[in-house]
Amino acid sequence: MWEAWCNLAVIYMTQQNYKAALEAITHADSIKSDDALLLDYYGQILFALGKDDEALTKFKRSIAVEPKWKDSYNKMANVLQLTGHEDEARELLKKIPKDAQ
Repeated sequence: MWEAWCNLAVIYMTQQNYKAALEAITHADSIKSDDALLLDYYGQILFALGKDDEALTKFKRSIAVEPKWKDSYNKMANVLQLTGHEDEARELLKKIPKDAQ
């Protein structure tokens, strides 16, 4: 069931309806909070809503769940760079495992 809520959040994201996307992803997270893709979407939604610190927390959790998935590293580095933390962004990108996908 969490997948349906996650997919709904993605649909709302593509429509740039981030408030509705947040509601859907929050519901998905309440069912399954340890999925890297869900956490990555959650971070994207929070960033779109200007909740930078919360977005970074979700990206960190996504990386912790799936450390070899480079998308969350890249998105987290993007948030860091856009919020004035260029050095942290560079250091994070250096930590992407060589065998990351």
